[in-house]
Amino acid sequence: MNPMDILRKEALDSVGERGNELHFQPAPEGKGDMALPCFAIAKRSGKGPAETAAHMAEGFKRTEHIERAVAYGPYLNFFADRESFSELVLREIESGGLMRPDEKGMKVIVEHTSANPTGPLHVGRARNPIIGDTVARIMRRAGYDVETEYYVDDMGKQAVMVAWGIEHFGRAKEGERADRVYVGHYRRANELMEANEEAAGEISSWIRRYENGDKEIRERVRDAVNQMMSGILDSLERLDIHLDTLAYESDIVFSGSVEEVIGSLKGKGVLKADENGALYIDLADYGVKGRDTRFFITRSDGTTLYSTRDVAYHINKEMRSDIMVDVLGEDHRLQSKAVSILLDILGHRKPEVLFYAFVGLPEGRMSTRKGRVVYLDDLLDEAVSRAYQEVKKRRSDLDEKEMRRVAEAVGISAVRYGIIRVQPEKRMTFRWEDALNFEGDSAPFIQYSYARASSIIRKAGDFERKHSVGSDGEWRLLMHMAAFQDMIEESAAKMRPQILPAYLRDMASIFNDFYRDFPVLSAPEPLRSTRLTLVDAWRSVMREGMVTAGLRPLERM
Repeated sequence: MNPMDILRKEALDSVGERGNELHFQPAPEGKGDMALPCFAIAKRSGKGPAETAAHMAEGFKRTEHIERAVAYGPYLNFFADRESFSELVLREIESGGLMRPDEKGMKVIVEHTSANPTGPLHVGRARNPIIGDTVARIMRRAGYDVETEYYVDDMGKQAVMVAWGIEHFGRAKEGERADRVYVGHYRRANELMEANEEAAGEISSWIRRYENGDKEIRERVRDAVNQMMSGILDSLERLDIHLDTLAYESDIVFSGSVEEVIGSLKGKGVLKADENGALYIDLADYGVKGRDTRFFITRSDGTTLYSTRDVAYHINKEMRSDIMVDVLGEDHRLQSKAVSILLDILGHRKPEVLFYAFVGLPEGRMSTRKGRVVYLDDLLDEAVSRAYQEVKKRRSDLDEKEMRRVAEAVGISAVRYGIIRVQPEKRMTFRWEDALNFEGDSAPFIQYSYARASSIIRKAGDFERKHSVGSDGEWRLLMHMAAFQDMIEESAAKMRPQILPAYLRDMASIFNDFYRDFPVLSAPEPLRSTRLTLVDAWRSVMREGMVTAGLRPLERM
């Protein structure tokens, strides 16, 4: 149950109002707990907003959780009854009700990562899986039935070159990471294809055989791709990212779905042919501007392109879901727009798309083909190593095994938080001094606050639960906890994952202010038990938020 929903409903009841079109906002400090703008109500009443607010304040009737209402210009501000509302919130937290989602009854497929299986994941696209996984976690917490999916591009030249490379340069040895070995094979195959006519002819032959459905080549390519994917999935696993489904592009192609799409587009009369017979749609007819607005559906030989297969894949996802979410790099904007146009022409639902900008590196643009790349695993190793040095410096009393455990949790969480705290479409450069700052907007700061609260509860032992708050500082902490489900709903509805880390940062800051200003363990009874109840409730909400963000809560740090 969301206590804020109860508070909002009672606020409207107290002044005789109804309607989902009325939206509350936070009240200024010292002027209530929430404010109702009266502009929409004033239009209905024929009075000015300020006069409407004053009139509603005069007609206020107290409710169980609303103590009073005061007009401030065109706003009507409501003050909650602290005793009854704090009891409601704290009991909801203890029962798990505050964090229990309101089931939406809707299936969501979140497609993320979907990097070409030609080598290990690199840092440049590290935002995709972290953003995608966080969005999926938030939507699950909001009550959606979420399935995460990786669209495996196992068709065409790149996948064939990996398989050809394995055939000619050998398989990975036992204990070796297949993706690390085979990315070298892929580069060598690419170099040979550019420099050696015989190799180029053989690879081209493999490609034609594969696209024509040759069983032997299909098996070789699928085996090669799966070996590459095993390394990619290992990297994601280290980030606590677990995918529910792998959807192979080749399955879409060989099922005949792509040919059905082309046939349907021909039937709509929207396709044109260039001088070589390749079919395309002119995006200019649908408002897209540019020097060349032709979006090709087939090659001149009639074979299909990735974009055509992508349309068929989205139709497949549509049949399996109520909402489709695509997490895509900024370089996919035009293709995504074209796919949406094609889906619209065919009468199918379009996906919700969350674009992200790449992580900037001093080395410039990365290329798996040319070998200019920093792998995600290397970033994670560096994060854990740097976290270990920080932990060793701060907690020399811990044994080596515990220091390593804490460093792993801090390092991995630092990478996740450092990426999701930035608005996805904004470019970012990953900086260690920000990610591992124990005092700032970072995962270690949040984890340390959680560990501090855990230490308080551990030292307290048994205590009597008391569900009330007294001071403004305690009330501020409680109200921020009460807003948990509102935050989740907003983040899910707007697909803005950065809302969650901002909430966690504020929760940690407010708790640290509370810890500084209000003694807990040394407070006299019943104040001691009251504050311990509040701290334990904060831990529960914070833990749910951290897990939703993919951060690892630490009881000791």
